[in-house]
Amino acid sequence: MKELGDPVYAGTLNLDGDLFIEVQRLPDAGALSRIVAMIRQAHANKGRYEQLADRVTAWFLPTVVAIALAAGVFHTAHHGFDRGLMSGLAVLVIACPCALGIATPLAIWVAMNEAARQQVVFRSGEALERLASLRHLGIDKTGTLTHGRASGVATWIPGDPHDAAHALERARALAAVSNHSLAQAIAAHGDKPAKRCDHVQTLPGRGLRGSWPDTGETIWVGSDRLMAEQHLAVTQCLAEAAGAARTSGQPLVFIGWGDSVRGLFIIREEIRSEAAAAIAELRDLGVRVTILTGDHARRAEVVAGALRVEARGEMLPENKVAFIAGVPGPVGMVGDGINDGPALAASDVGIAMGCGADVTRDSAGVCLLSDDLTRLPWAIKLARRTVGVIRQNLFWALAYNVVGIGLAAVGLLNPVLAAAAMTVSSVLVVANSLRLRGPDKEAAPCLKPS
Repeated sequence: MKELGDPVYAGTLNLDGDLFIEVQRLPDAGALSRIVAMIRQAHANKGRYEQLADRVTAWFLPTVVAIALAAGVFHTAHHGFDRGLMSGLAVLVIACPCALGIATPLAIWVAMNEAARQQVVFRSGEALERLASLRHLGIDKTGTLTHGRASGVATWIPGDPHDAAHALERARALAAVSNHSLAQAIAAHGDKPAKRCDHVQTLPGRGLRGSWPDTGETIWVGSDRLMAEQHLAVTQCLAEAAGAARTSGQPLVFIGWGDSVRGLFIIREEIRSEAAAAIAELRDLGVRVTILTGDHARRAEVVAGALRVEARGEMLPENKVAFIAGVPGPVGMVGDGINDGPALAASDVGIAMGCGADVTRDSAGVCLLSDDLTRLPWAIKLARRTVGVIRQNLFWALAYNVVGIGLAAVGLLNPVLAAAAMTVSSVLVVANSLRLRGPDKEAAPCLKPS
C-alpha cells in the first residue's frame, strides 16, 4: 500500500484511487527499460547447474596440469624425453574447459532469448531451472483464468427500490476509482459518467472503501465477508438473491454504508477461451493445478468444474501463502494482482501474468508479458528442454574430458588429434544448445496476435 512520500514506479498499475505523482526519474527508467534490465540481470544470475559447472571448472585446470606433469614424467622415465613431452602436451591440448564452462550458460542464454521472443521473461537461470521441476501450481482466478475485465453486470438488486438510483450512484462512484475487473463492470453500469469517491482504499481479497464527496460518509463495496466485517445488516431480500446467485456460481459484489447493505450486483464473468487448453497441457505435463481465489467458494467450484481442476475459494492473501507453504515438492503460483504478491514470493517460482504492466513485481521469478495462458505450459516445456540440454552438455563435456585425458595420459593420443577433438567438443556443445532456438511445433506454438 502506498502512502505519502512513497515511490511509484513507471509501469505500475494503480488500484487504490487517484494519486498526485511527482516525476523524479528519466524516461530510460521506465517499464521497457526495466524489462531490458531484467533480461540482462537474468543472464548474470547463475542457476544450480551453472554453479556446479563453475565449481568443477575451478578444480579443472590444476588437476589437468598435475596429470600432464605426471604423464610427462612417467613416459620420460620409461620411453624417453620425446615420448614424455608428447604425452604431456596431448593431455594439455585435449583438456577442454571451454566445453564445460559454456555447457550451462550457453543453453540458458539461448532459452532466455527464445522465451523473450515469445513474451516470457525469466528473471534468472535459477527461475528457469525451478520452473522445469514444477509439480504443483496455484493459480489465481480473476484476471488470470478469467478475463481481466468482467463482461458486465448481469443483475442489479437494490435493498430499497426507492433508494436504487442513489445506491447505484454511490457504488459506481467508488468502483470507478479501481481497476479491478468487477469494479470496472459496476462503474460501467449506467448511462451517465460516474462520480469519483474520495480517499479510496483497496482492501485485498475483500473490496473497496471510500468517502462520499458530499457528506464524507464511508462507503463499502465488496464481498459479503467485507460487509460482515463492517457489521452491515443484510435484508432478507438481498440474502435470498445472494444465495440463489451463489448456487449458480456467479460473482457477487455488495454496496453498503451506515449500518446496512444497500444493494447487490451479480456480475457476468467469462473464463478465458484458452484457459481450458492451457490447463489441459499443464495436466499432460504432470503439473497439478489448484485455483486459489478470494471469490466465494461456489464460484470457485464452478470454474474448477469447467476446467477439471481443484479449487479453494474465499482465500485471503495470507490464506494463499499458507496453502503454498503446505504443498510438498516444487510449487509455483500464478497471479496478476497485488493480493497475489505474497503467494508469488512464498512459492518456489512465482509467475506473474501481464507483467509488462507491473514490471516492478520483484516477487515473480517468471513474467508472462501477455495475458495468453498458453505461454505458461510453453514456458514449462522450454524450461524442461533447457534442463535436458544442459544435462546433455555437461555429460558430454565431462565424458569427453575423462576419456580424452585418460587416452592422452597413457600415450595413445597424438597432440594434433587432441587439438582437433578439443575443437569438435566445443562445437558439439554449441550446436546442442542452439537446438533450443526457433519454433518448435510441440513446445513452442506460434504466438497469436493480441
